[in-house]
Amino acid sequence: MRLRSVLGLALGLLVSGCRGIPPIVREAAVADPVSRLRLQLSAPLTSTASLEILHQIARRLQREKRYSEAREAYRDMLALPLDLEVSARRGYESNLRRGAQSGLAECYEAEGRWGEALEAYVVLHLKHPVYSECGNGIHDAYEQEVQSIARCVRALDRP
Repeated sequence: MRLRSVLGLALGLLVSGCRGIPPIVREAAVADPVSRLRLQLSAPLTSTASLEILHQIARRLQREKRYSEAREAYRDMLALPLDLEVSARRGYESNLRRGAQSGLAECYEAEGRWGEALEAYVVLHLKHPVYSECGNGIHDAYEQEVQSIARCVRALDRP
């Protein structure tokens, strides 16, 4: 579901009568956890909160094996414009984007789409550096990338 659709759903629910209902009741009225998360997308689209909510939506869709929808949510995260100075200074938004690229690769891998998974892992490695104050965290993240790339290459080499 594209970002506009997600926002359209949230705005449609607000306009159609959910307006005066407290947020807890409004969220309880929506049974699907993904739809409840989509209702929270009221923050400006360039905010860290938007990225966090989109990340929750994408992860939940991925856990539910709804890979196509999860990939769209991850792509929406990667497409959101952010203040690069804030991203570089804090690293948090950059790590969320890194998580989105990683999730995109994991979805392709779970579907057995090894070529696309490999490409996504290479983009992860080249365009989304790890921001961490812990040297071990950086090393572990890069080690995981190398293992993922190797797994995709082995899968592509199988007859």
